[in-house]
Amino acid sequence: MSQVKALISVDFLNQQAKSSSLDLLSFALHQNWQVCALCLGANKEAIETVKKQGAQEIFFHPDKASNPQNLTPFVSGFIKEQKPNVILASSSSKNLELFPRVAFRLKLPFLSDCLDLQWQKDSWIIEKSFYAGKCQARSHLNVLPDTPPVVLIRPHQVGQQEAFTNSKDSSVTELTWNIPESTNYKLVRTKKTQKSKRPELTEAQIIISGGRGMQSPENFKLLEDLANCLGPEVSVGASRAVTDAGWVPHSMQVGQTGKTVSPQLYIACGISGAIQHLAGMNRSRIIVAINNDPSAPLFQKSHYGLVGDLFKIIPCLIKELKQQNKN
Repeated sequence: MSQVKALISVDFLNQQAKSSSLDLLSFALHQNWQVCALCLGANKEAIETVKKQGAQEIFFHPDKASNPQNLTPFVSGFIKEQKPNVILASSSSKNLELFPRVAFRLKLPFLSDCLDLQWQKDSWIIEKSFYAGKCQARSHLNVLPDTPPVVLIRPHQVGQQEAFTNSKDSSVTELTWNIPESTNYKLVRTKKTQKSKRPELTEAQIIISGGRGMQSPENFKLLEDLANCLGPEVSVGASRAVTDAGWVPHSMQVGQTGKTVSPQLYIACGISGAIQHLAGMNRSRIIVAINNDPSAPLFQKSHYGLVGDLFKIIPCLIKELKQQNKN
């Protein structure tokens, strides 16, 4: 093919494009691919960020319908019309419900939780993680006529480049889909136990996580205080042992059975580093471990390690950061 055409599904939260989706746009544009952005649940004002990112074509639909069963025929028909060479989306829970259905309906190859994607000659080179993050493997996917792969990329694995500047104006089209109301699809709503202005774990650039070494749920306030010193873009996470004990909500769990994250900075406090936890955060750009056990497995994976009592180390960090913020 002369030029790759990538259809990228952009996720929105409170009418703001998620950074993981903007990463995909940046990645595709720096590959010199032709980019078509599909913005579901976004109004015309919300897509301004996508326009600034440099997408050549933008299609949006303001309806916030989240029923993947009802969305599937519309998205499938849209893919048939656009005829892209690849369909990309962030590996989120929403996309994991929608795009397998779309791929099955169109009989397209489907890959989820991928780490990287490259076009080389007549095939796609796809990188995935296996055995709870112990190893990564690359495979070649040969291109067949009219069978673009549907690829879900793990958040923040690609697109760390600067925003791409498009010299041409983006083509913006509002879709007129008449999506029916939910029928047999049940949307389960859970009551939030606490309100937080912090970003989602999968979107955060800095994450401070606590483990069993925090000793009690009340001590997580120490991590909140440290997060406040570092800024509003910081999120607080936890290990499975902590969430299973009921100290914090399961929405804060990082790991194989929790959320997979890849922030710029991951600070693990009182976490030994079981393989299940490493599977959820081992792709972090910089890992800092604080633990009083020098033989903790996480020290083998961390870039920086502090061996000592976290209840002495973290207050010192907070004091130093507050002093720097004053200056």
